[in-house]
Amino acid sequence: MGKLDDPTRLMTVEEFMRYTPPNIPAVVDHGILFSGTNMIIFGEPKTYKSTLMYELALSLATGNHWVGFGTKKCIVFYVQAEMPLAVQRLRLDKSWIGHTFADLGIYMKFDRAMKLDTMYGQNKLAHDLKHIRSVHPKEELVVILDPLFELMMGRISDEYEMRKFTSAVNALQQEHQFTTIIVHHARKTHLDDNNKKVKQGAQEMLGSVILDAWLDTCGETIVHDFENDPTAVELKFLRTRHGMPVSSVHMRINVETFRPVLDYNKIMDVDALSINDLS
Repeated sequence: MGKLDDPTRLMTVEEFMRYTPPNIPAVVDHGILFSGTNMIIFGEPKTYKSTLMYELALSLATGNHWVGFGTKKCIVFYVQAEMPLAVQRLRLDKSWIGHTFADLGIYMKFDRAMKLDTMYGQNKLAHDLKHIRSVHPKEELVVILDPLFELMMGRISDEYEMRKFTSAVNALQQEHQFTTIIVHHARKTHLDDNNKKVKQGAQEMLGSVILDAWLDTCGETIVHDFENDPTAVELKFLRTRHGMPVSSVHMRINVETFRPVLDYNKIMDVDALSINDLS
């Protein structure tokens, strides 16, 4: 049998066991992100979510390491729906300096009107994806959506509205074959009786639990002591559904270049981040 001509058709278990699954490439290694899956990076304001995503876009486009993790060279489509275009330009002037932009397979879009839980928004994104696929029909494609709340018309906390969004992404993925990364925000902080923040893992994401159930990988950006060191960031992986647990990555953001610098003194698990990955 080897290859499935129609993966949705009825088949016997004998037919299924004759099926040879294709190799699923790792987009970010250590089980963080595989081709065709979905990752969300969320956090409170001023925890450098977009900064890390711009770094990831550059790493994927060049095939270089991202905060210590190996990557597969990809075509990247970055959809920014919050940050003004001029601000993006100034940031990227600093963080992407030294690269020949004509050689980078990165596409950019700024559009606050593109709501992916509407047919209008889905058609706009599909139009762009068709163009990218016409130029890069076979390459690995990663779509970064930043941020989620600006890409939905409906209420993020509503199960039905969130299903409209995730179903739209699923349908677009099936047609255009891409991996999805979403930048998202944390919900309002909950404090205990001692006025300490209550940690709820992925449940700290703003919105419906449908989002938590849908994603494959979930990472949280945390600045633990903003008043004393606002550039010290922890990237904490709360879930890697298709891989082993991954230790947190500690870094500082260089405010001159808007790029992360790893804090090697705080890397605890050499299995999660090997010495080769840190070179």
